[in-house]
Amino acid sequence: GTPRLARPRRPHPAARVVTVADAFVCLFTARGGRGLLTREGTIAWITEHAGTVLDPDWAGALEQVLKSR
Repeated sequence: GTPRLARPRRPHPAARVVTVADAFVCLFTARGGRGLLTREGTIAWITEHAGTVLDPDWAGALEQVLKSR
Protein backbone atom coordinates (compact mmCIF):
# COMPACT_ATOMS: atom_id res chain seq x y z
CA GLY A 1 0.00 0.00 0.00
CA THR A 2 0.89 3.62 0.09
CA PRO A 3 2.49 5.15 3.17
CA ARG A 4 0.22 7.04 5.52
CA LEU A 5 0.95 10.76 5.63
CA ALA A 6 1.35 12.54 8.95
CA ARG A 7 -1.20 15.05 7.69
CA PRO A 8 -3.20 14.72 4.49
CA ARG A 9 -2.08 17.02 1.70
CA ARG A 10 -4.32 18.67 -0.86
CA PRO A 11 -3.43 17.70 -4.45
CA HIS A 12 -1.38 20.15 -6.52
CA PRO A 13 -3.56 22.81 -8.24
CA ALA A 14 -2.54 21.58 -11.69
CA ALA A 15 -3.60 18.04 -10.78
CA ARG A 16 -7.01 19.32 -9.64
CA VAL A 17 -7.55 21.15 -12.95
CA VAL A 18 -6.42 18.16 -15.02
CA THR A 19 -8.72 15.81 -13.10
CA VAL A 20 -11.78 17.94 -13.93
CA ALA A 21 -10.74 18.32 -17.58
CA ASP A 22 -10.03 14.60 -17.90
CA ALA A 23 -13.42 13.71 -16.43
CA PHE A 24 -15.12 15.99 -18.95
CA VAL A 25 -13.27 14.48 -21.91
CA CYS A 26 -13.89 10.90 -20.74
CA LEU A 27 -17.62 11.49 -20.24
CA PHE A 28 -18.15 13.47 -23.43
CA THR A 29 -16.12 11.21 -25.77
CA ALA A 30 -17.30 7.81 -27.01
CA ARG A 31 -14.65 5.15 -26.38
CA GLY A 32 -14.47 1.39 -26.42
CA GLY A 33 -18.07 0.87 -27.45
CA ARG A 34 -19.36 3.05 -24.64
CA GLY A 35 -21.70 5.81 -25.68
CA LEU A 36 -21.03 9.36 -24.67
CA LEU A 37 -23.08 11.51 -22.35
CA THR A 38 -24.91 14.54 -23.65
CA ARG A 39 -23.57 17.98 -22.79
CA GLU A 40 -26.27 18.31 -20.12
CA GLY A 41 -25.50 14.83 -18.77
CA THR A 42 -21.82 15.67 -18.53
CA ILE A 43 -22.53 18.92 -16.68
CA ALA A 44 -24.87 17.06 -14.31
CA TRP A 45 -22.22 14.40 -13.56
CA ILE A 46 -19.55 17.02 -12.91
CA THR A 47 -21.91 19.00 -10.65
CA GLU A 48 -22.90 15.85 -8.74
CA HIS A 49 -19.27 14.87 -8.10
CA ALA A 50 -17.94 18.34 -7.26
CA GLY A 51 -16.55 18.26 -3.75
CA THR A 52 -16.12 14.49 -3.64
CA VAL A 53 -14.30 13.16 -6.71
CA LEU A 54 -13.65 16.55 -8.31
CA ASP A 55 -12.35 19.81 -6.91
CA PRO A 56 -15.46 21.96 -6.31
CA ASP A 57 -13.84 25.23 -7.43
CA TRP A 58 -12.60 23.88 -10.75
CA ALA A 59 -15.74 21.84 -11.37
CA GLY A 60 -17.79 24.99 -10.83
CA ALA A 61 -15.55 26.96 -13.18
CA LEU A 62 -15.95 24.35 -15.92
CA GLU A 63 -19.71 24.28 -15.38
CA GLN A 64 -19.88 28.08 -15.79
CA VAL A 65 -17.88 27.94 -19.02
CA LEU A 66 -20.00 25.13 -20.45
CA LYS A 67 -23.28 26.85 -19.56
CA SER A 68 -22.13 30.16 -21.07
CA ARG A 69 -21.53 28.63 -24.51
